[in-house]
Amino acid sequence: MPAAQADTILVDAAQASGLPFQDGTTWDKSFKSLQSALAVAVAGDDIWLAAGTYKPTTFTDRNLSFELKAGVRILGGFAVGDVILEQRDPLNNVTILSGDIGALNNPSDNSFHVLHSSNSVGANAVLSGVVVTAGK
Repeated sequence: MPAAQADTILVDAAQASGLPFQDGTTWDKSFKSLQSALAVAVAGDDIWLAAGTYKPTTFTDRNLSFELKAGVRILGGFAVGDVILEQRDPLNNVTILSGDIGALNNPSDNSFHVLHSSNSVGANAVLSGVVVTAGK
């Protein structure tokens, strides 16, 4: 039996919400949130983040954060339409993971942790090409 092929899951913070068939397989069908991509990602998958700002929640639950997954690579710095990894440009396609979930620029209501990793994730989880900011 051949090994399962890794998937590339596409995420674009500027994607319209509620579109039918948002499954992350193409930029037209990209997920709007990193949380949605993480929910379907399995070891061996890559998550490509288009330039933009991603927050762990659209509500005000300060306990929510992005959770790294074993064997999943989260890569920021893509432009919508990029099709190969070598097109990634984190300097010009700035990708931000932000804990600024409450009132804008008010740190007192930011996420306690923007990003979390448990010991079981191991060394094969990757986070690259993103800026992590505004945790409290």
